[in-house]
Amino acid sequence: MRRWFHGIEFIAETLNTHKRKKKKKRRKKRR
Repeated sequence: MRRWFHGIEFIAETLNTHKRKKKKKRRKKRR
């Protein structure tokens, strides 16, 4: 059960990073 909790936290962090990176990329890209 502890491993599962760790996995959820890791996924949440990855999602957050992905979202932040996506926003940064969109801002960097000037159309």
